[in-house]
Amino acid sequence: MTTRDELRKLAESGRVERWASIKEFEGVYEISSMGRVRSLDRVDSDNNRRKGKTLKPSAIRKGYLKVTLWNKGAFVERYVHRLVAEAFIKNGNGFPQVNHKDGNPSNNDVSNLEWVSNAQNQIHARRVLCRGVRSIYGVSILDGSKIHFPSMQHAVEAGHIRANIQKCISGKRKKHHGYFWFDAAIANAEGKG
Repeated sequence: MTTRDELRKLAESGRVERWASIKEFEGVYEISSMGRVRSLDRVDSDNNRRKGKTLKPSAIRKGYLKVTLWNKGAFVERYVHRLVAEAFIKNGNGFPQVNHKDGNPSNNDVSNLEWVSNAQNQIHARRVLCRGVRSIYGVSILDGSKIHFPSMQHAVEAGHIRANIQKCISGKRKKHHGYFWFDAAIANAEGKG
C-alpha cells in the first residue's frame, strides 16, 4: 500500500506516475514508471471479488527488488527494474541487461534505468561505480615514494602494464617500471599500507 509520505513526496516532486500493464500479466498486474507494482481489482477463479493493492517488493542479493506475481495457477518472480524497463524504455538494440545509472539497485525509477549490453554494464560497474575494482599502489625503488591508483585500469591508462602489476602483486615478479606493486586492501589488512 502507498504510504501518505510516498504520496506527499510524489505530489511535491511534480512528477506524474505512469502505469502500464505487465507483459504476460495483462489485466492482473501493472508496473509504474517509478517502480511500484500493483494488482488490479478482479474476480478470482472461485468467483470472489479481489481488490487490487500495491505489492511490497522483496529485497534480494545486492539490494535488487523483486515481486512475486500470480497468474494462471503459478507464482512467478520478476525483478522490478526489468518490469519498468520492459514497460517504459525502448530496447531498439536488443540489449539483454538493465543498468541502474546511479548504482542503487533499489532505485527503479524509469529515469534511473537503461538497456545495456553485458560489456556496457561491466564497464559501468568498474568505471562509474568502482565495483570489483581493487585499489593499488607502487613504491618507488629509488626513493620509496608512493604512487596510488584507485583501480588497475587507472594504472594501465597511466602507461603501466596490467599483467606485470598483477605478477608483482602475486609475488611472481619483483618490480615493474621502477616500482614494487601492492594491492592496497591486502597491504592495509596486513598493516603494510
